[in-house]
Amino acid sequence: MECSKFRRIASQCVAAFAANTVMFTIGNSFGMSTILLAELYKKDAEIFATQDELSWFSSWLFLTPIGAIMNGVIGQNFGSKMSMLIGSSFFIVSWILFYLATDVPMLYIAVGLLAMFFIAGPTVTYVAEISEPDLRSAILSTTSFSMALGSFVTVTMGAFLYWRTITLINLTISVIGFAMICFIPDSPHWLANKNRFHKAEKSLAWLRGWVSLWHVNSEVQTLKDAYYERIPVSNGSKSRDSANSDANKTVNHIKYYERSFYIPLCSVIYMFTIRNLSGCLLIKIFSGIIFQKISAPSSEYLTAFIFALRVSGTLTYICCVKTIGKKKLACFTLALTGVLLLAASISMILQQKQYDDAKIYLWISIVSILSSNFVSCAGYDSIVNDLNGELFPSKFRNVGAGIGNFFNSVVMALTNRLFLKVVDFITLEGSFMIFTVACFIGSLTFYLIIPVTEGKSLIEIEDHYNKNTKLKNQGF
Repeated sequence: MECSKFRRIASQCVAAFAANTVMFTIGNSFGMSTILLAELYKKDAEIFATQDELSWFSSWLFLTPIGAIMNGVIGQNFGSKMSMLIGSSFFIVSWILFYLATDVPMLYIAVGLLAMFFIAGPTVTYVAEISEPDLRSAILSTTSFSMALGSFVTVTMGAFLYWRTITLINLTISVIGFAMICFIPDSPHWLANKNRFHKAEKSLAWLRGWVSLWHVNSEVQTLKDAYYERIPVSNGSKSRDSANSDANKTVNHIKYYERSFYIPLCSVIYMFTIRNLSGCLLIKIFSGIIFQKISAPSSEYLTAFIFALRVSGTLTYICCVKTIGKKKLACFTLALTGVLLLAASISMILQQKQYDDAKIYLWISIVSILSSNFVSCAGYDSIVNDLNGELFPSKFRNVGAGIGNFFNSVVMALTNRLFLKVVDFITLEGSFMIFTVACFIGSLTFYLIIPVTEGKSLIEIEDHYNKNTKLKNQGF
């Protein structure tokens, strides 16, 4: 008896939902940073912080490069599920420390734990590997939605609740997420790469509608064929299982020089760099301060609204990514974001000229800033995260995603650390001009490096980078 399509989709959505509790918590951490930055920036703040301490607090992502590599190695050797469980455990500890914090050093420790176990890479990789090719783009896009939703929920609570109360709510969510992850299976691709095909078969049976093992025979065989064909056997003297054991011992130090690894890595690093320089993340994190600087009314509510728009943007992304495709969507949204940020920058300049219609320019700036965050989340901001989980070959997908997140974290931390200093040096509108240039450069170059992955299996994507096959409208 054939399993219904509903059950096949439902089982993958359940696993993705459990994994997305991690992304939701990561979003909580971004939202918490925004709340605390605005809180510490006040003259009558509960915890006193200097401008330099504020800059360092906003740069908590300086620790995420270490965590990205560490979590990638954990995920590669022990599986994405184990990486998510470990990360969730430390999230719980971090929220407790936030609640108990009485000074800036305690906040540093709490936010440092969040940074060290910033496990977006293993989570996105897990969701990519459990999904069927026709569903992967839609299911994978929920990771960005979950992160945006987590940020929005936390920032919205910040407008109505005491920040220590919010940490208790986030703590509860992390505990629930940990419990849910315990009940989902490991990634079948990771299990196959570890030569655990029987467990991979059980995992697929769970993920394809909670069916009997014989229902997934063909997919298991595809995994075996794809995995074994990459293991060399000389002169028929060894079995493939024996060759697999030897290969794992001898090629680990050289496999990262393969084209199927370094081409996706270079592409991902470049895309992450453009995303950070485009300003979408900086505007999100510093939204409270930005709205205060342009004298926007009800800045705390605008900050909450900007996170609501990011959630709406990721929902839009979920709905249209399969139809439009990541390549076209990334290029279009980068160009449109650049136009909106340019409009915001020009309006800020005109507002400072003290014309009679200065209020109009203020609202143009506000609308442009809000719209740019919606557009970025509806396109390239979400797409780069998804590609980081899709493009790397299966044998080192977790490590590759970890290295990608390592470079992303370095650039993100540097931009967070320098943003307020750059604003002081070239003004806020000057900073927005830099964002605009980055958006236009990215729009032109993303078309060259993003392959079409919609409807393609992860094995087909790997073969594309090995030059064994060509994906339609490919980049490199």
